[in-house]
Amino acid sequence: MQQDQTTYFDRLLEFYDRLGASQTVFIPTVTALAEPGRVHRLIDSGHEVGFHGWDHLPFASLDAAGEQAEFQNSVDVFQTEFGVRLRGMRAPSYDVSERTPGNVIAAGMTYDSSSVAEFMPNRVKRDGGSYWSLPTHAQLDDWAHCVHLPRLGYDRPMRSAAEVLRIYKDTFDLCYAEGGCFVTVWHPFVTLCDQYIGVADALAEYIAGHAGVVFSTLADMANTLEVQCAAYSPHDGAGSSQGARITRA
Repeated sequence: MQQDQTTYFDRLLEFYDRLGASQTVFIPTVTALAEPGRVHRLIDSGHEVGFHGWDHLPFASLDAAGEQAEFQNSVDVFQTEFGVRLRGMRAPSYDVSERTPGNVIAAGMTYDSSSVAEFMPNRVKRDGGSYWSLPTHAQLDDWAHCVHLPRLGYDRPMRSAAEVLRIYKDTFDLCYAEGGCFVTVWHPFVTLCDQYIGVADALAEYIAGHAGVVFSTLADMANTLEVQCAAYSPHDGAGSSQGARITRA
């Protein structure tokens, strides 16, 4: 039976409720304008909404004025329509341009989560300011494991839920050993579909079983890094009663 996006959105909020922590959801601005009720539910539930392009076009495909407008118009929309300041972003398809860092700073954002294949946060500095790069890892995007759409170029076979969970656990173990931040990239209609719905809870339980773990929004991660002015170690006991901070999005 085909399910509409309401099902997956409800499952997302239910998962976050079971997790017992605020999380970050990146939403294209046109999607937010088309579904304002869902955005308000996320915000009212204590979650962060992040910038994900105006309509999910790669930034490198835009000219300078077009990319700048996407940032500024989105900042204005989320402030005016939803009463929130956009604190950070993930570029559509991770596709940034040489102009993107300057636009992040000009928009007053404190972090970007578009970098792939590492665990350690780092400070990005440009003329006019700086922000935190909160990276993810290629193995942590559900699209790579769970989507089979040959007509769109995704022709790899779908992995089983057990295989996906094993990949996530192994990647977490590497991240934990390095003392980095653990940032998953999950699409609700992928990770929370019937085939994979158990993976999120099983992984969250596995992560929570490790000493010194804190689930948080990416904005909170950036804020804490700003205070410390150093990358987190999951063994330094900072951040809360549970110690270190390993984030997911």
